[in-house]
Amino acid sequence: MSRRHACWVHLSVAIAVASGCATTNTQVEKIRAQAAYERGLSYLNDKQPSPALVAFREAVTINPAEPRYRDSLGLLLLNLGQIDQALAELREAL
Repeated sequence: MSRRHACWVHLSVAIAVASGCATTNTQVEKIRAQAAYERGLSYLNDKQPSPALVAFREAVTINPAEPRYRDSLGLLLLNLGQIDQALAELREAL
């Protein structure tokens, strides 16, 4: 996790706790998954597909119910020529 994204995750959790919000593990996991997803997008913008792949897989592992994480992972796998894995992820996204 990049320093910027790690700070974002910690700050989000700290704000939620400080505001008296009952931060559950589920909420924290959703924040972590979102941070991994955004990190993947950032890597893609920087034309770094390998770290983007790792980040998207992390997001899917943390929150497998979020279809946009699987969709992005599937599209990246497709671009990398990993057709069978891409189709599996895209099916799950649907």
